[in-house]
Amino acid sequence: MEGKRDVIEGVAEDAKQGAVVVRDAGAVFVAGLDGWPRELRGRRVRVTGHLRTIAGADEPLEIDGLHRAGSLGDRRVIEDATWEALER
Repeated sequence: MEGKRDVIEGVAEDAKQGAVVVRDAGAVFVAGLDGWPRELRGRRVRVTGHLRTIAGADEPLEIDGLHRAGSLGDRRVIEDATWEALER
């Protein structure tokens, strides 16, 4: 449906690849946000935007045959996001 916006809730955390919302169903990256503002990190947030899956994600870095960095498989991303802190 055109114009439909998705809403997710979870905990605002920072990952190496940027800001994420951690939920029971897994982490969702917030497109274009390198990290959460200090006052939101670790707090519950509601994020509104367009949720999609990016196939394949990043090329992982391997050292001595062991996975060291990057991401494997698909990843969920919310784009054109706005957010608000939820009650503590």
